Amino acid sequence: MGHSCGEERLMRSRGRAVLAAAVTAVVLAGCTHRLLDFTVLSSKNLDVAKMSQLERAGARQTGKDTTYVIIFIPIGLPDLKGAIDRALEKVPGAVALADGVVRAKSMWFVLFGFNSIIVEGTPLIDPTLLRSGDTRPSDFMVSYIDPASKDSRVAYLSEPEFRQVRKAIHDEDSPAVESVLAAHR
Repeated sequence: MGHSCGEERLMRSRGRAVLAAAVTAVVLAGCTHRLLDFTVLSSKNLDVAKMSQLERAGARQTGKDTTYVIIFIPIGLPDLKGAIDRALEKVPGAVALADGVVRAKSMWFVLFGFNSIIVEGTPLIDPTLLRSGDTRPSDFMVSYIDPASKDSRVAYLSEPEFRQVRKAIHDEDSPAVESVLAAHR
């Protein structure tokens, strides 16, 4: 027994729909891979002796670094450090992430795509990095070694102070650098 003309059209129509769905799935292919689970992860200079002084932030944070692919040619590689930095920058005083995961994500759209590294974790905050009353430190940060204590320190500066320190470093004027940083000890 044969199929009627209407049944054949219906079968072809369903076949085309299945083929279109398969092609769409291949063209819009993307996937996420879990790369790493971590206990503590940081892109900062972290004094391990001071780990007990760090405080956990209330909420988990996510950071992502993405690069693009055009006609199957990657325009760079995603950077794990960039993803960590972006997660830490969301919380003032954060120096590390705890109890987290690192994922890689890729997505393709015909001739265009992207690759991402995604980091998620609970920020660990160094309370000594925040000046009293600060809810958010300045966008201008300098890491230095305190000449008196020989400890590494971080100072959050105003934009004019930052420009002054940058110029003094360029001019190799150590006393000028010290005078600006002395106010932030």
